[in-house]
Amino acid sequence: MWHLGKNAPPSLILLDLNMPVMNGLECLAQLKKINAYKGIPVVILTTSNDPPTEKQSLKMGAKFFLTKAGSMSSIRSQLIHALE
Repeated sequence: MWHLGKNAPPSLILLDLNMPVMNGLECLAQLKKINAYKGIPVVILTTSNDPPTEKQSLKMGAKFFLTKAGSMSSIRSQLIHALE
Protein backbone atom coordinates (compact mmCIF):
# COMPACT_ATOMS: atom_id res chain seq x y z
CA MET A 1 0.00 0.00 0.00
CA TRP A 2 1.20 3.53 -0.77
CA HIS A 3 2.17 5.45 2.35
CA LEU A 4 1.63 9.15 2.77
CA GLY A 5 5.17 9.98 3.85
CA LYS A 6 5.90 13.55 2.72
CA ASN A 7 3.46 13.36 -0.20
CA ALA A 8 0.05 14.98 -0.11
CA PRO A 9 -2.84 12.53 0.16
CA PRO A 10 -4.90 11.87 -2.95
CA SER A 11 -8.12 13.83 -3.42
CA LEU A 12 -9.95 10.82 -4.88
CA ILE A 13 -9.43 7.05 -4.83
CA LEU A 14 -10.67 4.85 -7.69
CA LEU A 15 -11.08 1.15 -6.94
CA ASP A 16 -11.95 -1.74 -9.20
CA LEU A 17 -13.68 -4.72 -7.60
CA ASN A 18 -11.59 -7.23 -9.54
CA MET A 19 -7.99 -6.76 -8.44
CA PRO A 20 -5.28 -9.33 -7.76
CA VAL A 21 -4.19 -10.09 -4.19
CA MET A 22 -7.03 -8.08 -2.59
CA ASN A 23 -10.42 -7.32 -4.15
CA GLY A 24 -11.87 -3.81 -4.17
CA LEU A 25 -14.17 -4.32 -1.20
CA GLU A 26 -11.29 -5.69 0.89
CA CYS A 27 -9.19 -2.71 -0.13
CA LEU A 28 -12.02 -0.32 0.72
CA ALA A 29 -12.32 -1.89 4.18
CA GLN A 30 -8.58 -1.44 4.75
CA LEU A 31 -8.62 2.17 3.51
CA LYS A 32 -11.43 3.09 5.88
CA LYS A 33 -9.33 1.85 8.83
CA ILE A 34 -6.58 4.39 8.08
CA ASN A 35 -7.29 7.83 9.53
CA ALA A 36 -5.44 9.64 6.72
CA TYR A 37 -7.76 8.06 4.12
CA LYS A 38 -11.11 8.20 5.91
CA GLY A 39 -12.12 11.57 4.46
CA ILE A 40 -11.01 10.83 0.89
CA PRO A 41 -13.89 9.94 -1.44
CA VAL A 42 -13.66 6.43 -2.86
CA VAL A 43 -15.28 5.60 -6.19
CA ILE A 44 -15.85 1.98 -7.11
CA LEU A 45 -15.34 1.88 -10.88
CA THR A 46 -16.09 -1.59 -12.21
CA THR A 47 -17.73 -3.65 -14.93
CA SER A 48 -20.00 -5.22 -12.28
CA ASN A 49 -23.63 -4.23 -12.37
CA ASP A 50 -24.67 -6.04 -9.20
CA PRO A 51 -27.08 -4.09 -6.95
CA PRO A 52 -26.18 -6.03 -3.75
CA THR A 53 -22.47 -5.31 -4.34
CA GLU A 54 -23.25 -1.66 -5.00
CA LYS A 55 -25.27 -1.45 -1.78
CA GLN A 56 -22.47 -3.14 0.18
CA SER A 57 -19.85 -0.77 -1.30
CA LEU A 58 -21.84 2.31 -0.32
CA LYS A 59 -22.52 0.90 3.16
CA MET A 60 -18.78 0.34 3.58
CA GLY A 61 -18.04 3.98 2.81
CA ALA A 62 -17.65 4.28 -0.95
CA LYS A 63 -18.93 7.62 -2.20
CA PHE A 64 -20.06 6.29 -5.61
CA PHE A 65 -20.43 3.02 -7.48
CA LEU A 66 -19.97 3.50 -11.21
CA THR A 67 -20.27 0.81 -13.85
CA LYS A 68 -17.52 1.27 -16.43
CA ALA A 69 -18.70 2.72 -19.70
CA GLY A 70 -17.22 1.73 -23.04
CA SER A 71 -14.73 4.56 -23.42
CA MET A 72 -12.50 6.77 -21.31
CA SER A 73 -14.54 9.83 -22.27
CA SER A 74 -17.69 8.10 -20.99
CA ILE A 75 -15.95 7.18 -17.73
CA ARG A 76 -14.72 10.77 -17.38
CA SER A 77 -18.26 12.07 -17.92
CA GLN A 78 -19.62 9.66 -15.30
CA LEU A 79 -17.01 10.75 -12.76
CA ILE A 80 -17.57 14.46 -13.40
CA HIS A 81 -21.32 14.02 -13.03
CA ALA A 82 -20.94 11.90 -9.86
CA LEU A 83 -18.60 14.40 -8.19
CA GLU A 84 -20.70 17.48 -8.89
